[in-house]
Amino acid sequence: GEPGVLSVADMMPAGVRPDSALATTGIDLVAPGAGVVSGGPRGDGHYLGAGASVAAAYAAGAAAAVRAVRPDDSPDDVARRLTATAYPADIPQLDAYAAVTTVLSGADGSAGGERAAEPVAVRDSSEAERATDRATLFVLLGSAGVLGVLWVAFAIPRARARGGRPAAAVPPAAAPDGD
Repeated sequence: GEPGVLSVADMMPAGVRPDSALATTGIDLVAPGAGVVSGGPRGDGHYLGAGASVAAAYAAGAAAAVRAVRPDDSPDDVARRLTATAYPADIPQLDAYAAVTTVLSGADGSAGGERAAEPVAVRDSSEAERATDRATLFVLLGSAGVLGVLWVAFAIPRARARGGRPAAAVPPAAAPDGD
């Protein structure tokens, strides 16, 4: 691109340029620029935006976030950071979170144009969580089964003692003698 200029183009959610987009060369980054929902001044308060201007706004917001975290970086450092931390693709895709949080290689961690080492893999704990969930389910079902057996062991002898009559049944009282 041009010196001192960060060239930004729009991309669709699928990560490709829109079919109607003009052919361009020398693009530094692509950013979301199709079907972007934002606050709007009219109607129900929502605005559906599209185009390179929306993508440029995303890149400007990411640059502002980088400057907030690294106020001593020069504009060229910010541009290098945005491109060095972008998702790798034919045209790098803006990753604002990575631009703000990634520690880049270099003596002072500044954007030297090189992407940092690969991220550290974090162990997936979902299998352990599923095992814990299964154990909890088995304990609850087992407890319900034990309570059911205890209730049956208590209720059947009482029902047999009543001769099969419902518990609320009361034998009729003897009629008083009128004499």
